[in-house]
Amino acid sequence: MTSWLGKNFWLKIVSLALAIITWYYVAEESRHMPGEERLPFWVSYTQANVVKEVKIVPVIVGHPAENYVLRSDNITVKPDTTFIMGPKRIVDKIGSLRTWQIDVTGQNKTCTLMAPLELVKGVRFYGSGGIVDVTIPIEKAR
Repeated sequence: MTSWLGKNFWLKIVSLALAIITWYYVAEESRHMPGEERLPFWVSYTQANVVKEVKIVPVIVGHPAENYVLRSDNITVKPDTTFIMGPKRIVDKIGSLRTWQIDVTGQNKTCTLMAPLELVKGVRFYGSGGIVDVTIPIEKAR
């Protein structure tokens, strides 16, 4: 009876330890929504690295087609904020993030586009993955 326990004892201990570690990892992963971004466990929250939520501002260029107008008061960005992480001296200077330029030249209808955020050296994005959906309402002029 004891021979099966004693044979390859250390291999069994290592296997048990790996099984427990795997179980904890899976249990932690199941607590989050699919596709949800979160900070990696190895990121340290020191004074050197801080996390801050900032507003996203779309950058629209160009003019819609003739007899059409851009309703700039109704532009929506989803998500409208994102979390950034980086050195405190850089993050503290950032009040908002801008998208790359979105050209609406010649457009004659409302459109929703995926727009990447402008990169800031030394800063990482969390929450949006660096890409947002921008809905640009364009209507016939009255």
